[in-house]
Amino acid sequence: MQELAEKIRQFNQVTQKIMNLNQGEEEIREAEESFRSLFFWLSNRGIMLIYNREKRTWELPEQVKK
Repeated sequence: MQELAEKIRQFNQVTQKIMNLNQGEEEIREAEESFRSLFFWLSNRGIMLIYNREKRTWELPEQVKK
């Protein structure tokens, strides 16, 4: 479970990098590669995340309040 929490934290960091339009092209490309890698790590384990627009973070479905 700790590994999953770390992957979600990394996923959130990478998402913020991608959304930061002030970064150079190389940093954005690296962030996109990390995003893809983390996405596949999660999906290969059957883990789905939901993007919380208010917090601007990815969360497990059970963390999202309805």
